[in-house]
Amino acid sequence: MKLRSLWLVVYSFAIAVPVLAQNAPKPVYVNSKALAQLAATEEKAYRANRTKAIELAKERGWVIEKHLSDGSYIALQGLDSRGLPIYYITHNNTRAAATTKTDQLWPGGSTGLNLSGASNSVNQKMALWDGGGVRTTHQELTGRIEQKDTPKTDALNNDHATHVAGTLIASGVNPLAKGMAFGVKKLSAYDFNSDLSEMAAAAPNLLISNHSYGSIAGWRYNSDRKGTDEDPYWEWWGDTDISQTEDYKFGYYDETTAKWDQVAYNAPYYLIVKSAGNSRSENGPAAGAPYFQRSKSGNFTLVKSRPNNISSNNSYDIISTYGNAKNILTVGAVAPISGGYSKPSDVQSSSFSSYGPTDDGRIKPDLVGNGSSVLSSSGESNRSYMSSSGTSMAAPNIAGTLLLLQEHYSNIKNGSLMRAATLKGLAIHTADEAGSQPGPDYMYGWGLLNAARAAAAISNTNQTHLIQERTLANNQTYTFEVTASGAGPLVVTISWTDPEATALAASLNNRSPRLVNDLDLRITGRNTTYMPWILDPANPAQAASRGDNKLDNVEQVLIADAVPGEKYTVTISHKGTISKGPQAYSILASGIGGTAYCTNTGTATTGARINRLVLGTSTVAMPATCATYRDLTSNIFSFEPGQAQTISLQLSDCSTESAKMAKVFIDWNGDGDFNDAGETAATSGVINGSGTFNASVTAPFALTAGYKTRMRIVVEETTNAANVVACGTTQRGETQDYLVQFTQPLTDIGISQVTLAGTSTCATPTQSVVVKLRNYGTAAQSNILVSVIVRRSGTQIAQLSGLYSGTLSPNNEDELLLANSFATEANVTYELEANATLAGDVITTNNSSSYRFTASGVEDLPQASIYRCGASDFYTLSGKGNGTVFWFNSQSATEPFAAGNLLQLPVSQVGSTVYASLNEFSGQLGPKTKSFASNGGYNQFSPDVRIQANGALVLESARLYIGNSGKITFTVFNSDGSPVSTKTLTVTATRTTPGPDALPDDPADAGAVYYLGLVIPEAGEYRIAISYENGATIFRNNAGVTGYPFQIPNIVAITGNTATTTPESYYYYFYDLKVSALGCKSDRIPVSIQTGTSIEKPSLERAGQTLVSSQAIGNRWYLDGRPIEGATGQVYTPKESGTYSVLVMKDGCVSEMSLAYTFDYKPEIRELGSELVVSPNPGTGRFRIELETHEHQDILIDVTDMLGRSIYTSQVANYYGQYNGFIEIGNHPAGVYILRVRHGNVVESQKLVLRK
Repeated sequence: MKLRSLWLVVYSFAIAVPVLAQNAPKPVYVNSKALAQLAATEEKAYRANRTKAIELAKERGWVIEKHLSDGSYIALQGLDSRGLPIYYITHNNTRAAATTKTDQLWPGGSTGLNLSGASNSVNQKMALWDGGGVRTTHQELTGRIEQKDTPKTDALNNDHATHVAGTLIASGVNPLAKGMAFGVKKLSAYDFNSDLSEMAAAAPNLLISNHSYGSIAGWRYNSDRKGTDEDPYWEWWGDTDISQTEDYKFGYYDETTAKWDQVAYNAPYYLIVKSAGNSRSENGPAAGAPYFQRSKSGNFTLVKSRPNNISSNNSYDIISTYGNAKNILTVGAVAPISGGYSKPSDVQSSSFSSYGPTDDGRIKPDLVGNGSSVLSSSGESNRSYMSSSGTSMAAPNIAGTLLLLQEHYSNIKNGSLMRAATLKGLAIHTADEAGSQPGPDYMYGWGLLNAARAAAAISNTNQTHLIQERTLANNQTYTFEVTASGAGPLVVTISWTDPEATALAASLNNRSPRLVNDLDLRITGRNTTYMPWILDPANPAQAASRGDNKLDNVEQVLIADAVPGEKYTVTISHKGTISKGPQAYSILASGIGGTAYCTNTGTATTGARINRLVLGTSTVAMPATCATYRDLTSNIFSFEPGQAQTISLQLSDCSTESAKMAKVFIDWNGDGDFNDAGETAATSGVINGSGTFNASVTAPFALTAGYKTRMRIVVEETTNAANVVACGTTQRGETQDYLVQFTQPLTDIGISQVTLAGTSTCATPTQSVVVKLRNYGTAAQSNILVSVIVRRSGTQIAQLSGLYSGTLSPNNEDELLLANSFATEANVTYELEANATLAGDVITTNNSSSYRFTASGVEDLPQASIYRCGASDFYTLSGKGNGTVFWFNSQSATEPFAAGNLLQLPVSQVGSTVYASLNEFSGQLGPKTKSFASNGGYNQFSPDVRIQANGALVLESARLYIGNSGKITFTVFNSDGSPVSTKTLTVTATRTTPGPDALPDDPADAGAVYYLGLVIPEAGEYRIAISYENGATIFRNNAGVTGYPFQIPNIVAITGNTATTTPESYYYYFYDLKVSALGCKSDRIPVSIQTGTSIEKPSLERAGQTLVSSQAIGNRWYLDGRPIEGATGQVYTPKESGTYSVLVMKDGCVSEMSLAYTFDYKPEIRELGSELVVSPNPGTGRFRIELETHEHQDILIDVTDMLGRSIYTSQVANYYGQYNGFIEIGNHPAGVYILRVRHGNVVESQKLVLRK
């Protein structure tokens, strides 16, 4: 389970039976006494068990705790029922929020709810347990984390914990990494040691907690091993006394699992959210390869050859121990859906995400969320970020969102909060379908969280939902009626927090149900009893069916074709005897709140009749018998919004031929009648005898996909249309009822945005326009015509046009950069009106969009100077203004020779005449085509592209070579790891023969130019990362690459990439990259070359908690290479850890930058001197080393045993300042070792005591 780096309303409705209004639910209270007792008992038991485990660890050489090289962290927790060690291990955000539609709850979201977690009702109601301490000083989290326990020193600022905390609550300093509940004022944080007792103690005051860790089971890849035949990476953690082929801990209900259920049962408002685990990618070595087998003593024995029959953890039943608790919400991981969910196949399970079921067959995971390439805060520094993948990332995606749903509920229910069972049930009830078949499964659980739909159920604006909390006593049955509304299918879900079950003895796949109180849900109507979903653990891949669910404490009945206006009876009962009764439970219903339709009764069966109906491509033929009314609602006809279809009625008589007329009524707005405008959809003329009535029926545009309504057809013997009525009595004729279902249109293209290419509104003779297209339909579309009318103060001055020739998949967006442009003038207002045209698109209301802007004028002139300081061979170029200063050798030069401020360039590069302007630059960077090198290929490559920029720039467009269509996202990160710009492209294969995965070069592939619009906000070093969706692949060169750095000298350069070996042999992604300055340009000004006095390079030293420059005036302080605003004095007091440096500016001359000093910010800890400090000592394997160097020196670290044999060596090159690092020797036997550290002429030694 590796870290993979790169989320009470009692609704009274008129149709309910009286008991609904009369039988109020009994209040459910937190059992504080039971929780306090459990907390105390578990704390004592944990300490005793862990003490015993540590004693055995020392005796047998087990690892007690360890930070692994792959970023994960394991810690010994105690002993299981068989005396073997239990280890916890960590399971290693805008796309996450979009995937679960959390962003629609935020300010500016489509729901209009403006939720953030800032309300007092949810303040300090969420907690986090993880594998270490959160970096509480991170800029996304400052002042909002309360670390409730005291993690060990080497577990502080833990990357995993900080990343999870960021996904939960990051404030959005960087909008791309904003947390789900970004407004939360305080998040309680704990490390996962002694988690159970801490959870029990905290539970009375919590609504949500997140647990992105689990116990080790099955195969584990130990990245700290050597990977040789004698020390292979793979370890098998199964107990061979129980099974030679499977690890019994998967799906197993053990003592810890039961205790988690006990905590939840006694804290009925507290929902525990837990990651499912990443075991599906932990597949073990190939058959015949060596591996380690955990022995009965808890140690590992080398096995030379893996047999074929050991499970590879790559299928079902791979969620371990307490991830199988009944009352928690277990979360699996899926790939991001940046364009939003539209159909089940959009949801793709992450390759690592663990599947259920539990051993007794319960549904796990419960839900899925985005867990792939989730961007969030990192523990490395206060400004660092990282992209990580794992169910660890999916769990906080969901946990933070659930807190927003509690906030919304409280906002509209006067401070009331939902029980945990209600919240869990609501999330399940409103989830998006995932998987290949309807209903739950063991891969995705109940589906993908849909926060917007859950919030809509709480709001219940149209009174079509029910959320109700009740209790069920022994032998009690609760029954109520609902009327189907057609607002989606009729769905009823019940959810309850079940008493903890008895833990099972260690065994493989014990099917004994762990459900204590078995509640039952049934719906009856139209002479049918509808049953809940069930799954078969013996056939886990089999689709869900209906039956008696005896396993789960969530049951759901879905009636896909419930007839609007019909009554259905909901019954909740139970089997056996209710334990600890009465049992609290929650009811959630949707698709209710309808109105019973009027009847149209006939008086005679000898009048006019309908022989056959044809609507669109569907035909319904009637039996030969005559009838006054036929319920034909089993026939469902589909209408798209705005669609026109032909209806044909073949009419005749049951006896004597006569004149007749027919009408078609459709309740378009679903209000239970046919009285509204347009609901008489068609009226025939008089038909004598047998004949056919043909008409066109056109649906309104304002229809909601998925809703159903009634269509009523009436034929009557009459010559007066007024006698043909939808309700009442038909004297001599026939009435028929059908269903009409509203579907998403096949063809519906819209424009979601029109804007200017680039990032500014600067006046220019060549202003380009970008149009963002969205496919609202259900079929992929291409060849979309786009036109943009440009108006100046209301008068048309230009018309731009373009053709979108790519393939735009349903529910996806893409941008089209129009080829032509128009001129703009400063201070003039323009309006763009964009229109899209596509054959068959009848919904034109979304086909246009407009944008209004006023062109900006030229920037003010820059302040610029050039000095030659003393006898230096370099000029110092200094300039400032609103943007980046570009330097030219003449007034008419078309290309600058440099960009930026505080440049030092050789005299030979500058010339004798110099001009400066702001933001005046455009150029081409990198090779023009992939043929510049001899070979390459297509795949989903992961290396980043490294960029060095001397100023603020825009990466406008590039030629990309695409092997397979899909989506590609480029994200620009600065040197802190903070994302500064991102762009998702819908890419279409340019390779002659497209295909997924690895493909060789196609010399005929000409590529395609894509608009990027990626912003480089300031001078510095950047990397551009790539990620993929929907199978997209891209080309890169890997042979014959020469030319690094690819550069526009002194302005911008592609300096390399992050390929792990020989990066200079590869060239990635961007060809013919067009680059321009960010911002509006100024006029050029001449700059005279002046002389000045050279300035000595400053030095700095630490004085207590301050840093002091050797120069008295002109200082400019820098942290991690970035200027510190306002820091210009000789003395600077650091506020955070980092690398500090200083330069001096005086009279146009600039010194060299001082040597960088690494400062370790610890205001509450004693001042670190030059002496070597080691902690903890004695220790269990991971030792912190602290010392200070007083100039740049290499630090050499060596550890030997008492015989003088070296067991550990490392080197830190050219270090100046306070050093703080770790050594790891936990894989060696307990004993005394000698640590020697040398830096410069100083050699220090200490004894290390290793305990196990």
